[in-house]
Amino acid sequence: MKKLLNILAVLISFVNIVPLYSLEVLNSPEQYVRYHNMAREYVSSPPLSWDPKLETLALNFLNKHKIDCLGKTTFISGGIGWNIACYMGNMPFYGATAVKHWFKEINNYDHKTNKCVDDDQCLSYTQVVWKNSTRLGCARAKCHVKGIMVMCNYDPPGNIPGQRPY
Repeated sequence: MKKLLNILAVLISFVNIVPLYSLEVLNSPEQYVRYHNMAREYVSSPPLSWDPKLETLALNFLNKHKIDCLGKTTFISGGIGWNIACYMGNMPFYGATAVKHWFKEINNYDHKTNKCVDDDQCLSYTQVVWKNSTRLGCARAKCHVKGIMVMCNYDPPGNIPGQRPY
């Protein structure tokens, strides 16, 4: 119960802060780092720092997929970790919102077995909190169809088989 209350407290802090800022601020490097580090602090992973090269890689990737809004299967490589969120709808979708969604996957992660529960998605969460990742770069782009994409890159990458995120 205590763990659930702590998770709710972190999620509420994400939700309560989001409406207070303008769109530009919510997608700034400082905010991406801030929201990631809030999640990382919860599991005692060291903080991330901003890397403009990783930001450029994310923006270049998203710009290549503006037409289909990630509708096609995509292969991402390059020796970096990554998370992608795509939102199709009328509501604003900020970088901070994407980080909140990735963090919510904590409920799908079983720390004892180091696996996702019931084949549910948890790898975005484990990448956010991966203790060995030290640098972060994120970007946000509007799709030609109605939608928003957010991508964050991490270096060194996480989700190494057999290793624990923290």
